[in-house]
Amino acid sequence: MLIKFRARLSYANITATLALFVALGGVSYAVVRLPAGSVGTKQLHNGAVTRPKLAAAVLDAINDSNTETGPAGPAGERGPAGERGPAGNDGAPGIAGNPGPPGPTEGISTDGVPGSTHIDMALDDTVFTTTRSGRVFASKPISNLTVACSSGGSWTGFLVVDGVRIPGNALRFVGNNNTYPQLVVSGVTGVLAAGQHHAGFGVDCPIGDGSHPNTYDAGSGVSAIVLGS
Repeated sequence: MLIKFRARLSYANITATLALFVALGGVSYAVVRLPAGSVGTKQLHNGAVTRPKLAAAVLDAINDSNTETGPAGPAGERGPAGERGPAGNDGAPGIAGNPGPPGPTEGISTDGVPGSTHIDMALDDTVFTTTRSGRVFASKPISNLTVACSSGGSWTGFLVVDGVRIPGNALRFVGNNNTYPQLVVSGVTGVLAAGQHHAGFGVDCPIGDGSHPNTYDAGSGVSAIVLGS
């Protein structure tokens, strides 16, 4: 059998057979070899590329902590503005500020009964205290008062503060020895310094001196309000 096979071998047969192997080998190579750049992220399954499959140079680049960072790329375009967020809660109230200085006081206090600054008596002296300077509105009552002027006739009652007649609702009375159960005089002072002051019920007889035959009710008090400068 071998003799018959060798008898049939010829140069043409051998050449044809080698050509067939070369042709088949070339086709196989063409099928296995892929074009450059034909395999990318889309063609790779997750986990397909592992460290053992990477080249040594790639592994060295990954493990090298001294590898220089490349230059930063250009900034991207600015994105659209986001939607406005909800309004925040109201903040806590702030600390109250210090009180401001007192403002100026307008107005004037005058007597309905004209008279001089003369004072015959200042009755029921009462002390009051202010904590700051300024003009003061004061009101002074007195009870069960009887006044007798030496000249007879009428007399005037008014507010006295620190020995000064204060214009305001001065009262004029006709006749002597009349008893008045409740009298009130008031007025606005000039600027008083902070501290203690004295208020009293002033009496003025137009002619001569006056006296109070009976004892009035002392300790009727005084009301005082600082108005400002």
